[in-house]
Amino acid sequence: MEVRINKNYDFKKNEDCFGLSIKVDGGHRYCKYPVHLQSFTTMDAARAAMAELLTQLSSGATLVYPNSVSKGINKVEQVMIKGVSLGFELSYDCNGDEDTFLERFYSFIEGEGLDCNGGNKSFAITKSEGTVTEAERKAVIDWLAYETDVKNICVNKLVALDATKD
Repeated sequence: MEVRINKNYDFKKNEDCFGLSIKVDGGHRYCKYPVHLQSFTTMDAARAAMAELLTQLSSGATLVYPNSVSKGINKVEQVMIKGVSLGFELSYDCNGDEDTFLERFYSFIEGEGLDCNGGNKSFAITKSEGTVTEAERKAVIDWLAYETDVKNICVNKLVALDATKD
């Protein structure tokens, strides 16, 4: 599947906005419009959403059609995205008081609405509701960059951690 950004117009707000459209494999039109991905106020926000949608689609997310049936491969329709749970793994070496670091780390992760699983200097960062975004992954990287109690930090890219999650 291919995804692109379209310029839209929000009649309720009387302003231009941006949305995403999908061209299904084998199709020749960008005609599938994901619900909730149609009213971005900036191009940067639309680009970030497009990157996250492409990551989800490449990880196994599928399109869900109204009434469970598509109108046709090249027919215009709104769709929902049945996603996969994305997360990432990280590891580090301790350079100071690990208990104090972990206390700060867990507090930060919880404050970001994320979950942390694992231990022994290696964790999987997930989200109990929804999926981890690239912006959330970057926030963790940025936070770790300022921590003096850790070194040799390795943060992996977003990957599908549970393909059965809606």
